[in-house]
Amino acid sequence: MVIKAPTKITTPLFRTELEYIHFEEVKSFGKTPEIEQDEAEIREKLKGSVVEVGRPEPYNLKEMYELQEIEPPAKMQMLFRKYDFWLIETPFSFMHSRNTHFEWARILAKMESLSEDIEKPIVHDVYPKNIYETKKEKHKVSIGLSLKFAEIIEPKVQFVDEIEFNRLEPVIEVAGIGTSETIWAFSEGALSSHRDVNTLYTIVKVPQGAKGINLKFFLYAKMHIRLGLKLVGKESQDSYKISF
Repeated sequence: MVIKAPTKITTPLFRTELEYIHFEEVKSFGKTPEIEQDEAEIREKLKGSVVEVGRPEPYNLKEMYELQEIEPPAKMQMLFRKYDFWLIETPFSFMHSRNTHFEWARILAKMESLSEDIEKPIVHDVYPKNIYETKKEKHKVSIGLSLKFAEIIEPKVQFVDEIEFNRLEPVIEVAGIGTSETIWAFSEGALSSHRDVNTLYTIVKVPQGAKGINLKFFLYAKMHIRLGLKLVGKESQDSYKISF
Protein backbone atom coordinates (compact mmCIF):
# COMPACT_ATOMS: atom_id res chain seq x y z
CA MET A 1 0.00 0.00 0.00
CA VAL A 2 1.23 3.50 -0.88
CA ILE A 3 0.01 6.68 0.83
CA LYS A 4 0.73 9.91 -1.05
CA ALA A 5 0.95 13.12 0.92
CA PRO A 6 -1.43 15.84 -0.37
CA THR A 7 0.10 18.55 -2.56
CA LYS A 8 -2.62 21.06 -1.72
CA ILE A 9 -5.20 21.61 0.97
CA THR A 10 -8.60 20.96 -0.62
CA THR A 11 -10.66 20.74 2.57
CA PRO A 12 -9.18 23.18 5.12
CA LEU A 13 -9.91 22.66 8.78
CA PHE A 14 -9.11 26.30 9.29
CA ARG A 15 -7.18 29.12 7.60
CA THR A 16 -6.29 32.04 9.82
CA GLU A 17 -4.01 35.03 10.09
CA LEU A 18 -1.36 34.82 12.80
CA GLU A 19 -1.69 37.46 15.50
CA TYR A 20 1.00 39.51 17.20
CA ILE A 21 1.66 38.35 20.79
CA HIS A 22 2.80 41.15 23.11
CA PHE A 23 4.34 39.85 26.33
CA GLU A 24 5.62 43.10 27.87
CA GLU A 25 3.65 44.27 30.86
CA VAL A 26 1.69 47.47 30.44
CA LYS A 27 1.96 49.62 33.54
CA SER A 28 -1.00 51.40 35.06
CA PHE A 29 0.05 54.58 33.30
CA GLY A 30 -1.10 53.03 30.04
CA LYS A 31 0.71 52.82 26.72
CA THR A 32 2.65 55.82 25.46
CA PRO A 33 1.91 57.15 21.95
CA GLU A 34 5.32 55.78 20.84
CA ILE A 35 4.48 52.23 22.01
CA GLU A 36 1.05 52.38 20.37
CA GLN A 37 2.62 53.59 17.12
CA ASP A 38 5.22 50.78 17.15
CA GLU A 39 2.57 48.15 17.83
CA ALA A 40 0.38 49.49 15.03
CA GLU A 41 3.33 49.29 12.63
CA ILE A 42 4.14 45.74 13.76
CA ARG A 43 0.57 44.55 13.20
CA GLU A 44 0.47 46.20 9.79
CA LYS A 45 3.70 44.49 8.67
CA LEU A 46 2.51 41.11 9.96
CA LYS A 47 -0.74 41.27 8.00
CA GLY A 48 -0.93 38.45 5.51
CA SER A 49 1.03 35.96 7.63
CA VAL A 50 -1.34 33.02 7.35
CA VAL A 51 -1.35 29.44 8.55
CA GLU A 52 -3.64 26.83 7.04
CA VAL A 53 -4.36 23.36 8.40
CA GLY A 54 -6.16 20.76 6.32
CA ARG A 55 -8.82 18.37 7.56
CA PRO A 56 -7.08 15.35 9.17
CA GLU A 57 -7.47 12.03 7.38
CA PRO A 58 -7.51 8.86 9.56
CA TYR A 59 -6.39 5.38 8.46
CA ASN A 60 -7.15 2.31 10.57
CA LEU A 61 -3.85 0.40 10.70
CA LYS A 62 -5.39 -2.70 12.25
CA GLU A 63 -7.74 -2.98 9.28
CA MET A 64 -4.78 -2.55 6.92
CA TYR A 65 -3.19 -5.65 8.42
CA GLU A 66 -6.37 -7.60 7.71
CA LEU A 67 -6.88 -6.23 4.18
CA GLN A 68 -3.30 -7.08 3.20
CA GLU A 69 -3.52 -10.47 4.97
CA ILE A 70 -0.40 -9.71 7.00
CA GLU A 71 0.10 -11.45 10.33
CA PRO A 72 1.13 -8.91 12.99
CA PRO A 73 4.23 -9.59 15.10
CA ALA A 74 3.54 -11.20 18.48
CA LYS A 75 3.96 -7.88 20.32
CA MET A 76 1.44 -6.16 18.06
CA GLN A 77 -1.03 -9.05 18.43
CA MET A 78 -0.92 -8.55 22.19
CA LEU A 79 -1.41 -4.78 21.84
CA PHE A 80 -4.31 -5.28 19.43
CA ARG A 81 -6.21 -7.11 22.19
CA LYS A 82 -6.46 -3.80 24.06
CA TYR A 83 -5.74 -1.01 21.56
CA ASP A 84 -6.51 0.20 18.07
CA PHE A 85 -3.90 2.10 16.05
CA TRP A 86 -4.71 4.96 13.68
CA LEU A 87 -2.54 6.86 11.21
CA ILE A 88 -3.60 10.54 11.18
CA GLU A 89 -2.58 12.57 8.12
CA THR A 90 -2.65 16.36 8.61
CA PRO A 91 -1.54 18.77 5.85
CA PHE A 92 -0.49 22.30 6.80
CA SER A 93 1.07 25.43 5.33
CA PHE A 94 2.72 28.54 6.81
CA MET A 95 2.65 31.62 4.54
CA HIS A 96 4.57 34.72 5.54
CA SER A 97 3.67 38.30 4.64
CA ARG A 98 5.77 40.45 2.30
CA ASN A 99 9.17 41.66 3.52
CA THR A 100 9.12 39.21 6.45
CA HIS A 101 10.28 35.66 7.05
CA PHE A 102 9.89 32.98 9.70
CA GLU A 103 12.72 32.40 12.15
CA TRP A 104 10.95 29.32 13.49
CA ALA A 105 7.46 27.90 13.91
CA ARG A 106 5.81 25.35 16.19
CA ILE A 107 2.65 23.29 15.93
CA LEU A 108 1.13 21.78 19.07
CA ALA A 109 -1.51 19.10 18.53
CA LYS A 110 -3.51 18.24 21.65
CA MET A 111 -5.65 15.10 21.67
CA GLU A 112 -8.45 14.02 23.96
CA SER A 113 -10.81 11.06 23.84
CA LEU A 114 -14.40 11.55 22.72
CA SER A 115 -15.35 8.91 25.31
CA GLU A 116 -15.38 10.35 28.82
CA ASP A 117 -14.70 7.01 30.54
CA ILE A 118 -11.76 6.04 28.27
CA GLU A 119 -8.17 7.17 28.72
CA LYS A 120 -6.61 9.73 26.40
CA PRO A 121 -5.12 8.66 23.07
CA ILE A 122 -1.34 8.20 23.07
CA VAL A 123 1.12 9.17 20.32
CA HIS A 124 2.88 5.96 19.25
CA ASP A 125 5.10 7.57 16.60
CA VAL A 126 5.24 10.61 14.30
CA TYR A 127 6.77 11.67 11.00
CA PRO A 128 8.63 13.81 10.16
CA LYS A 129 10.79 13.97 13.28
CA ASN A 130 14.30 14.99 14.23
CA ILE A 131 15.47 15.74 10.69
CA TYR A 132 18.78 17.57 10.46
CA GLU A 133 19.66 17.51 6.78
CA THR A 134 18.08 18.39 3.47
CA LYS A 135 16.16 15.55 1.85
CA LYS A 136 15.68 14.87 -1.84
CA GLU A 137 12.54 16.06 -3.56
CA LYS A 138 10.94 12.59 -3.62
CA HIS A 139 11.39 11.28 -0.12
CA LYS A 140 9.94 7.93 0.90
CA VAL A 141 9.26 6.46 4.31
CA SER A 142 7.64 3.17 5.30
CA ILE A 143 5.65 1.96 8.28
CA GLY A 144 7.05 -1.30 9.65
CA LEU A 145 5.14 -4.20 11.16
CA SER A 146 5.65 -2.70 14.62
CA LEU A 147 3.71 0.37 13.37
CA LYS A 148 6.79 2.60 13.56
CA PHE A 149 8.03 4.89 10.79
CA ALA A 150 11.26 3.81 9.06
CA GLU A 151 13.32 5.65 6.45
CA ILE A 152 15.17 2.53 5.27
CA ILE A 153 12.78 0.61 3.05
CA GLU A 154 13.52 -3.10 2.75
CA PRO A 155 11.52 -5.60 0.63
CA LYS A 156 8.71 -7.53 2.33
CA VAL A 157 9.21 -6.06 5.79
CA GLN A 158 7.14 -2.91 5.62
CA PHE A 159 3.47 -2.61 6.42
CA VAL A 160 2.70 0.55 4.45
CA ASP A 161 5.16 0.34 1.55
CA GLU A 162 5.85 4.03 1.32
CA ILE A 163 4.64 7.56 1.89
CA GLU A 164 5.73 9.94 -0.86
CA PHE A 165 6.58 13.53 0.00
CA ASN A 166 6.86 16.27 -2.61
CA ARG A 167 9.27 18.20 -0.43
CA LEU A 168 10.82 17.89 2.99
CA GLU A 169 13.17 20.49 4.46
CA PRO A 170 15.31 20.63 7.60
CA VAL A 171 15.31 21.19 10.56
CA ILE A 172 12.35 19.48 12.24
CA GLU A 173 12.28 18.38 15.86
CA VAL A 174 9.51 16.61 17.75
CA ALA A 175 8.50 16.20 21.38
CA GLY A 176 5.58 14.35 22.96
CA ILE A 177 5.82 10.74 21.74
CA GLY A 178 4.20 8.62 24.44
CA THR A 179 1.87 11.44 25.51
CA SER A 180 -1.38 12.95 24.22
CA GLU A 181 0.28 16.21 23.10
CA THR A 182 2.77 16.50 20.25
CA ILE A 183 4.94 19.50 19.36
CA TRP A 184 6.62 19.90 15.97
CA ALA A 185 9.33 22.60 15.84
CA PHE A 186 10.39 23.87 12.39
CA SER A 187 13.48 25.91 11.60
CA GLU A 188 13.68 28.76 9.11
CA GLY A 189 14.97 26.31 6.50
CA ALA A 190 11.98 24.05 6.94
CA LEU A 191 9.64 26.98 6.27
CA SER A 192 11.64 28.65 3.51
CA SER A 193 8.94 28.24 0.86
CA HIS A 194 5.48 29.70 1.46
CA ARG A 195 4.01 27.88 -1.55
CA ASP A 196 4.47 24.30 -0.40
CA VAL A 197 2.04 22.19 1.58
CA ASN A 198 3.67 19.89 4.12
CA THR A 199 2.11 16.97 5.96
CA LEU A 200 2.34 15.67 9.50
CA TYR A 201 1.77 11.96 10.16
CA THR A 202 0.88 10.66 13.61
CA ILE A 203 0.36 7.05 14.65
CA VAL A 204 -2.07 7.13 17.57
CA LYS A 205 -2.81 4.33 20.04
CA VAL A 206 -6.34 4.37 21.47
CA PRO A 207 -8.16 1.92 23.75
CA GLN A 208 -10.65 -0.36 22.01
CA GLY A 209 -14.16 1.02 22.23
CA ALA A 210 -13.07 4.64 21.91
CA LYS A 211 -15.55 6.71 19.90
CA GLY A 212 -12.85 8.92 18.46
CA ILE A 213 -10.39 11.76 19.05
CA ASN A 214 -10.92 15.40 19.88
CA LEU A 215 -8.04 17.27 18.18
CA LYS A 216 -7.00 20.88 18.76
CA PHE A 217 -4.13 22.86 17.26
CA PHE A 218 -1.99 25.65 18.72
CA LEU A 219 0.34 27.46 16.31
CA TYR A 220 3.24 29.79 17.08
CA ALA A 221 5.98 31.41 15.02
CA LYS A 222 8.69 34.03 15.35
CA MET A 223 9.00 36.45 12.44
CA HIS A 224 11.63 39.02 11.55
CA ILE A 225 10.56 42.56 10.61
CA ARG A 226 12.33 45.93 10.74
CA LEU A 227 11.44 46.38 14.41
CA GLY A 228 13.10 43.07 15.34
CA LEU A 229 11.89 39.55 16.07
CA LYS A 230 8.21 39.32 16.89
CA LEU A 231 6.20 36.39 18.18
CA VAL A 232 2.93 35.52 16.47
CA GLY A 233 0.47 32.76 17.12
CA LYS A 234 -3.04 31.38 16.89
CA GLU A 235 -5.18 28.82 18.66
CA SER A 236 -7.76 26.96 16.63
CA GLN A 237 -11.15 28.19 17.78
CA ASP A 238 -12.85 24.80 17.65
CA SER A 239 -11.54 21.32 18.19
CA TYR A 240 -11.88 18.81 15.36
CA LYS A 241 -13.55 15.49 16.04
CA ILE A 242 -12.25 12.34 14.35
CA SER A 243 -14.87 9.61 14.78
CA PHE A 244 -13.95 5.94 14.73
